[in-house]
Amino acid sequence: MSPRHLLLSLLGAALLGGCYYDTSEELYGPSCDLSAVKYSTTIKPIIDANCSGSSCHGVGGAQGELVTYEQLQATVADGVLRNAVVVSRRMPDGGALSECEIDQIDLWLSNGAPND
Repeated sequence: MSPRHLLLSLLGAALLGGCYYDTSEELYGPSCDLSAVKYSTTIKPIIDANCSGSSCHGVGGAQGELVTYEQLQATVADGVLRNAVVVSRRMPDGGALSECEIDQIDLWLSNGAPND
């Protein structure tokens, strides 16, 4: 084999070795579904999992209850929810929401925080 053919073979092998078939989820993590953000199926589970402890916003919570839609709506109306979760990201206390969860809450708030 001539040196030129050998060089071309090595170059071809190097180029083909760089090809792979990872999906975007494998490279960047799971995608964030913003197509069907609803209170009952998206927002309530986030609140229940991250905010509804008894020391925070659960039943009898020291920081005020966020157990029902009506209770959450009061924090929506005065802008506290957006400020604490989306803008300053100071809530939930002692933990952090994923970017996807923050985006879902932000979208829900932008859509008027409907109760579905």
